[in-house]
Amino acid sequence: MKKLLPFLVWFSMCTLLQAQDNIVSNYFSQYEKDPAFESTDVTQKTFALLEEVEAQSEEEKGFLKALGKLDGIKVLHKEKTKDAEWLYQEVADKIRKDGRYEDLIVVQDESDRIMIVLREEEKEIRELVLVIGEKEESFLLITIFGEIDLENITNLAGVMQSNGAKWSRVFQNIDSDELVFGPAGEGRPIWPSDDKAPEADFNIEVFPNPAEKYVRLIPTDTAEAVYDLEFFSLLGESVKQVGKVSLPYRLEVEDLPSGAYFLRLTNTAGQFRNYRIVKP
Repeated sequence: MKKLLPFLVWFSMCTLLQAQDNIVSNYFSQYEKDPAFESTDVTQKTFALLEEVEAQSEEEKGFLKALGKLDGIKVLHKEKTKDAEWLYQEVADKIRKDGRYEDLIVVQDESDRIMIVLREEEKEIRELVLVIGEKEESFLLITIFGEIDLENITNLAGVMQSNGAKWSRVFQNIDSDELVFGPAGEGRPIWPSDDKAPEADFNIEVFPNPAEKYVRLIPTDTAEAVYDLEFFSLLGESVKQVGKVSLPYRLEVEDLPSGAYFLRLTNTAGQFRNYRIVKP
C-alpha cells in the first residue's frame, strides 16, 4: 500500500489540475470575487441534469451532445466599463504567453475586439475560449472546458458569440427539483421523495410540466411576490419576455413550438432561478 501512495497522490493531483485547467482558473480567478464583474460557474452536475432534455432541432441536438462531456463553463462579464479594451488585451496577452492556445476566430475593428481560441491536449480539444471587448461598453470572457466534440465546436462557438453572457446564465441556478417531471395536465409535479415539495430559495411551484397549454406559478408561502418572467431556449435565445408578474400567475405556452425551455424568475433584488419547462 505504501508503494501505491505516491502514485495515488500523483494521480489525484493530475485529475484535479486537469479539471481546473482553464483560462479563468489559471489567470483570472481574482475577478470571480470582484463585485464589479458578473461571474458564472456552471459545473458538471448541471450538464448531468440536462441529459433528459429532448432537443427538437438538429442545432439543439448537436449542442446538447457537445455539452455532455464538459467539465465546466466559467464566465466573467462586465457591463458599461471603460476598461473593456484593456481587459480584452489583458486576456489576449495571457493567451499568447501561455502558448497552448490556437486561434479559431479573431476580429478587430474600431469598436469591437473578438477572439475565439482553443486548446488541445493529445489531439483532443480540451478548452474553447471566447473573449469580447466592446469599446467603452462591455467585456466578456467565456471558457468551456472538458472533452469538446470536434463536430460541434463551430456550434458551440456560434452560440457563445451570438448569445454571450445571456446564454451562460441559462444554466445557472437551475432548480434541480423542478427537473423531475409530473404528469401532464392539472397534476402537480412528482417530487423526489415523500411526494412533498422541497423547500426552495424562491418557494415557488411550477406546474404542470410537461405543459401543453399553460404553466402555473404558485408561491408556497402566503406572501405574494413580484418577479420578472422570461423564457429562454436551450441556446440562450430569448423566446418570450413577459415582464413583471405577480404570483400566483398563469403563463400561456400554447403558441410556443414543441421543445425544452428555461423559465427564469428574477426577484426585485436581482436574484434569479431557472426552471426547465418542456412543451410536448
